[in-house]
Amino acid sequence: MNKRNRTKGCVAVKSVRKLSLPQIYPEIRDTLNLNCCGDPDCGNYGVAPDFIHQSFVGRNAEERKQKAFEANPSLGRGRGKYTITGDKDAQVVSTALEYSKDPRQCEDGKSLVCHHQQANHDCNVSFSVLSNKHFEEEIDRLITQNGILEGPVCGHCGARYLEQPGDFVFNGTHGKIPAGKNGRKAKPAGFRVVHKPCKGKAGARFTVSLDHQQQEKMHDNVRLLRALVNGASITALRKLLADPDTGKKCGVERVYNRIFWLEKHYWLLSGQN
Repeated sequence: MNKRNRTKGCVAVKSVRKLSLPQIYPEIRDTLNLNCCGDPDCGNYGVAPDFIHQSFVGRNAEERKQKAFEANPSLGRGRGKYTITGDKDAQVVSTALEYSKDPRQCEDGKSLVCHHQQANHDCNVSFSVLSNKHFEEEIDRLITQNGILEGPVCGHCGARYLEQPGDFVFNGTHGKIPAGKNGRKAKPAGFRVVHKPCKGKAGARFTVSLDHQQQEKMHDNVRLLRALVNGASITALRKLLADPDTGKKCGVERVYNRIFWLEKHYWLLSGQN
């Protein structure tokens, strides 16, 4: 609330009409939707709200609801069921544009809550409402500027090391990170690799930094960044990066290494703009 409203209390403030979930739900892009449950074990993981089957109102609503749930049992377990919540502590008063002479109070920081049934209780994972469009633009920015997520490429054909690590062979080390405190041993700063299909050609031999050498796939980095943007837990990230063949979860240390790598390179890039 602005200072005038807070100190004198003499300005009448109206409330902005509350919007429903369908009204505020962001556009879903072709390959991306941030606004769904982020728990990989939940039935609503990656599932957008079902605005048709989760809102039965009017005449014979209960009867229609029962028929829908009988025809599709997953609806009865809350598939696509979310509610919108507001933060009462984040109420603000707008005096901009059309509200310059008629202040309006509204809640900021809308969140969605997942209501998929897990055992005998709701999932209750809560997440912020985010713009898919803006996130895709940020991913494109990170990839195209200095190759932050793209990683090193073969100088001859452009093959990406992170997409096809099996096509590259080790060819020595480059540089050195000196020994440090707490018994840390000296180690190479990077590794020289050769792209096997282009061996002997200009640009086929290049250096991969230690950071990039520890990242296996650009796709995993993008998935990790997407999950982090919407507040995924370390447990959820381990499940997300699990081996698709064995189901073995990614180690905690590995998850943190990836997070630190993304954080360092993201801020390096942000500082250049």
